[in-house]
Amino acid sequence: MTKREILRRGKNTGALIGGLIYLIFAFLPSLQISSYMVLILLSRLSVNGTSSELLPRVLIIAGDLFGVLLSFSLFAVLGAVSGILIAHGLYSVSELFRSLKGEVPEERPALIIKKREALLPEEIRKEVEREMTFLSPYLNDIHSIVLIGSSAYGLNAEDSDIDIAIISRKRGFERVRDAVFEHEINLSLRKETIRREFIVLGPDYSRELFRISSPFSFSIRYGSLLWDDGYLKGILKKYKASLPSSEYYLKAFHEHVATQYYGALTAIEQDIKGMNCSTDCCRDKKNCKGHTPGDMFFKVILRMLYITLPARGYIPLTKRDIVEYVKRIYGRNRAEIVEEIITLSRKSTKTLYYDQYLRLKPVATSLFRETLEILGRSAEVTRVLRDAANMVRGNYQKIQDRAFRKCVI
Repeated sequence: MTKREILRRGKNTGALIGGLIYLIFAFLPSLQISSYMVLILLSRLSVNGTSSELLPRVLIIAGDLFGVLLSFSLFAVLGAVSGILIAHGLYSVSELFRSLKGEVPEERPALIIKKREALLPEEIRKEVEREMTFLSPYLNDIHSIVLIGSSAYGLNAEDSDIDIAIISRKRGFERVRDAVFEHEINLSLRKETIRREFIVLGPDYSRELFRISSPFSFSIRYGSLLWDDGYLKGILKKYKASLPSSEYYLKAFHEHVATQYYGALTAIEQDIKGMNCSTDCCRDKKNCKGHTPGDMFFKVILRMLYITLPARGYIPLTKRDIVEYVKRIYGRNRAEIVEEIITLSRKSTKTLYYDQYLRLKPVATSLFRETLEILGRSAEVTRVLRDAANMVRGNYQKIQDRAFRKCVI
């Protein structure tokens, strides 16, 4: 458990204990004191007329309520502060004992990035040059072109993609996007052995990625720059590398995790229930159709890792980094499962077999719980979860986020 989590739990526990102490020991005294103060106030006031009996009653009730709320808030705040101080003390003592035992402190360095020098193998270099030829007619509509991921460092495996991020000019976004879409269709028809994946970003969205320190912005920052009119260099100068902001976590959860997690998990579980699957049903996969959408289930697990890993200070630049960091944090068994998920996602596998589901679901569930722990149970997180549940159940009119409801409907 990190220091931030310990302090947050200490604060919540302290506030709860402070509130209970107030209710047990201080509620009646505070009520008596507030009533006494109101009576003193009334004794100094001269009231006449028909309202002389009503006014004291109203003031007594209002004074009692105000006194109770004020004293309760005071006890809760004092309890929260005491809880934070006690939690900080316990954490410091535990870290002292860990250091005396020669153990590594639990807190990670502020930012952990495995930087590498751009190194393009000959085969990748030729493929990149071909793509630059395709993009050359649109350079007037493009700010920057960056080769990202494992191929930028010569670490690509046989099934790795060549990932290229394109930052377009504002007026040229649609032209570049349409050209890339048409080019990807042509590549799929030609059945190229090396797959390409293009990510077209508008300038405003790109700036937003760097402002909130999205992990994807680090992929661009430390990728291989193929073309730039000065725009990307200006962004890198303005926004320095730092840990993702709290805004990033909520944005990533809303856009890439909540609805996909509920949707994929619900669809697969309904399919499993409909087929009456058991642990024996996948022994002969020749007669087993499997379950969908497996590809979405793989993706949402990886997307949750782009929340949990940065929350611990780790920023992965490649899929290899993800496996290494998972092994370091969660252990070898989970790293092997994540490596399997990466392999399946690269193959664009849409089918998930029941035995695979049994291995992957505990990982997905624990990552989802950890994601919620990182985000905290705020009103906004609760709203996102409720919207996701309503989307899966088909209750589209109950979705609170207007933009999301309009998109779904």
